Amino acid sequence: GITAAVMHHAYTHEYPGPTVPFLAMTGSSDTTAPPDMTYSYYSNPSANRQRGLVERAHTGHQEPTLLAYNPYLAQFSAAWFKIHLDKTPVTREFNFTDMIYGTGETSLCTGGDGEMTKCEVHS
Repeated sequence: GITAAVMHHAYTHEYPGPTVPFLAMTGSSDTTAPPDMTYSYYSNPSANRQRGLVERAHTGHQEPTLLAYNPYLAQFSAAWFKIHLDKTPVTREFNFTDMIYGTGETSLCTGGDGEMTKCEVHS
């Protein structure tokens, strides 16, 4: 079964709340899957309490592709899976918990993934 998820610029007209820990990533300039689509399933009352919402400033729908590739998208997605899927919050020199939930300049919501319009994570 699926035990964790990361959604990149999810396009949906149905908004069920994910029941597993999830990280929802969108961009303020996404006109294909606007941030409101992400907000709808993120804020659904049935959504898992372990969740994150990342709305990167000046970022469109092509963020995960070669057309507008953001290398940090994969890094933070992998960190989420290391914590919630692999159950390995720290390994060697990588502290995945700090990457996602920390407040340092390389953490997800405080500068590590660039300028944010909105960013919050809940463990």
